[in-house]
Amino acid sequence: MKMRALLLSAAIALLSMIGFGAQTTLFNMPQQPVGPVTNLKAPSSGFAVPVGTSAITIATNIQASDLADATKSLTIAMESSSDGGTTWNFESSFTWQGGENNPKTGLPDTSSPIMTFDVSRLGGRLVRASITLPKVLTTGVIVTAQ
Repeated sequence: MKMRALLLSAAIALLSMIGFGAQTTLFNMPQQPVGPVTNLKAPSSGFAVPVGTSAITIATNIQASDLADATKSLTIAMESSSDGGTTWNFESSFTWQGGENNPKTGLPDTSSPIMTFDVSRLGGRLVRASITLPKVLTTGVIVTAQ
């Protein structure tokens, strides 16, 4: 399971080599078991955000049984560095918790989370994700840049 998380990390490392267009798919991982991992830096050295990129979106495709499981969670934090990777600063984060009810309907939430990070002011800086999955989570991931 940690190998898959490391593969996700390696794939995100490719971001620094991909030119961003209007909306570009940066990474697409089919649904599979991932984790557990704690504070995995992906990629550890970060990747440069090209000037003009406004956002990075991470869309998940979590298996239905994991969506309903209150013991499952996923946290992704975005960090940036303006000094070449010596110092990392927290930018924003998102935590998803399984087994939640939709606040509008009161029914169990059956939607996989989608997280969009505003990176418009980070052009030229290094960024990386810090990922925590306390338990194995079966999910797919699509990462896009706008």
